[in-house]
Amino acid sequence: MGGVERVLLNRAHAFKKKKVLIKQHVLFLHDGGGLDNFKQYINKYRLGDYLEVVDVFDPGKYDIILPIDTPEVFDMTQDYRNIYIECHTSYKNNRKYLGHLPESLGGIIVPSEEFVECIIDEVPEALKKKVNFIRNCLDLEQFNLKTDYSDLPVLWSKIPLVCIGRIDDLKNTTEVIEIFVEVQKKLGDCFILIIAGPISADIDLWDIVRKKGILNRFIYLPTIQFDKVPILLSIIKKNKGIFISASKGESFGLSVAESLMIDLPVLLSDIPIHRKLVDENVNFIYRLGNVKQAAARVSNIIENYSDLMIQCSVFKEKFIIDNFIQDWNRCFT
Repeated sequence: MGGVERVLLNRAHAFKKKKVLIKQHVLFLHDGGGLDNFKQYINKYRLGDYLEVVDVFDPGKYDIILPIDTPEVFDMTQDYRNIYIECHTSYKNNRKYLGHLPESLGGIIVPSEEFVECIIDEVPEALKKKVNFIRNCLDLEQFNLKTDYSDLPVLWSKIPLVCIGRIDDLKNTTEVIEIFVEVQKKLGDCFILIIAGPISADIDLWDIVRKKGILNRFIYLPTIQFDKVPILLSIIKKNKGIFISASKGESFGLSVAESLMIDLPVLLSDIPIHRKLVDENVNFIYRLGNVKQAAARVSNIIENYSDLMIQCSVFKEKFIIDNFIQDWNRCFT
């Protein structure tokens, strides 16, 4: 499952917790391999009253239609007034459809206020005033996380640096590897690198790792089930590790938000979304391409781990369910 599935599940959790009478029907036009896990998650967390996968799209049946980066919807109906296109993709080529949206559209929704500025020039002039944002939300209870981590294992004798997400050029995974190499050079052989996520065809991950000479300090994990991610992040935290994102572009930064929700210190590339997530706190931000600065930030986090965990705990207020409900009501009531 990717970010879109996680967003829909998080919304269902929010509606259920706040007893909001909204039922989401979800139609997959293509199953990239996550549909079964999606259905299993709905059943496991008893979200069926708020979220259901359907096989047929009947546009007259719905109050609101929310195609997420799916302009194919316009071939399925002629009435666009209750269609609110959601743009979640940070890949510019994948959102070329924004320039061809019909003016009668109900609106355009993105997952953060900062991403509004990112896409606004790609939207037809007549639709610019119809662009709005609904922030993603997270809830500690849905992950069954514990405040006491004493029963989690210390798996490694070395400090883990972890990167979770698609492995490609935009996510800039190669720079994460370069940062790791610089950290090893600066601080010594006391770290391991963990990278988790699907590998894009344009990245030969194993060749890069081999050439950098870090095969014996590297762990690769394939795509992790949604409800297992917090467990991994919690283990990273127990091992006094750091979450790293060197991404060149994000629409929200959901994996970063998940890390911050459990007070796991992060190191983030200096892009607008990342700056907002950590209130521009320089302890957690490095300039893109500057691996020496990134290594210095890692050193600072390791030396001040407990204090910076406390600083991270402040940021989780951004992701509370109430913010999402407030945004939802602003857009639709």
